[in-house]
Amino acid sequence: LRVNYRECEHLGGLPAVALPGGDLAAKQPWRNLLAQCLRFVPEWQNYPETASVQQQNWSVLARAIERGINAPLASSCGRLFDAVAAALGCAPATLS
Repeated sequence: LRVNYRECEHLGGLPAVALPGGDLAAKQPWRNLLAQCLRFVPEWQNYPETASVQQQNWSVLARAIERGINAPLASSCGRLFDAVAAALGCAPATLS
């Protein structure tokens, strides 16, 4: 964001990524990790940091994301942090 006394200009942001399951993605951080990996990490299944996703029924969600079913797009920094926390093992499987 660039601001002066007369105007402000939006300079950039995060790319929009699907929220698989909609609101459920905020309660289950591994869903955000799946969405980020599908979008940005071609061989994500080869990384041990994705174990939390691979333990879930992720293929159904991957198809839903691909088809745009119950997977609204969001560019929230909070959802990115959820994905990073899931990858690092800092996030519980389910948040209240």
